[in-house]
Amino acid sequence: MVSVAPGAIFDLNSYNETIGGLGGNGNVTLGNGTLTVGATGASGSFGGILSGQRRDGQDCAGIQTISATNTYLGATTVAAGTLAIANVATLGTGPVVMAGGTLQLTATRDTVNGILSNGFVLSSNSIVQNTASATAGTRNLPFGGSVIATNGTLTLQSITSGNFTNVMNLRFHGSITNFHPAIVFDIRIAASAVE
Repeated sequence: MVSVAPGAIFDLNSYNETIGGLGGNGNVTLGNGTLTVGATGASGSFGGILSGQRRDGQDCAGIQTISATNTYLGATTVAAGTLAIANVATLGTGPVVMAGGTLQLTATRDTVNGILSNGFVLSSNSIVQNTASATAGTRNLPFGGSVIATNGTLTLQSITSGNFTNVMNLRFHGSITNFHPAIVFDIRIAASAVE
């Protein structure tokens, strides 16, 4: 687990780095390096800024939460575990690559609050879900960039405990190409939808 204190900088200096979890409220500078989080299955919550040319990746059995407006330019790859986001600009500006993990929405958002400019790539069975403690309302994940699916099944899942007025929406506002895999609506707990 790496915890970056407020005012501190974790500088990858363009190297690739793999860590167990990321915490704190300092800043992470990627340069041209790649930060992979979750090597040990640890969970973490990071409120600082991720910046640089490359990307952030989640590849573990744990839950990594990122909540700030991040400025990194590369792809965000969710290969395993859960990447929880709480801000419309949390994922930088590159595409979101769903490669076997879970993308979790921790806050209500809709097109009024901003459309994610990120593209969306599905390359393996993956899940988009809300949180078990989500309040009543609709969670929208609006992607404004291109949408590409090369493999796998996308499961849209509402896991709210005992709150049947919670709805999950996944909205694609950009061009959709090669989206031949299945989309599964998991409505065992609450309503889910895709537009």
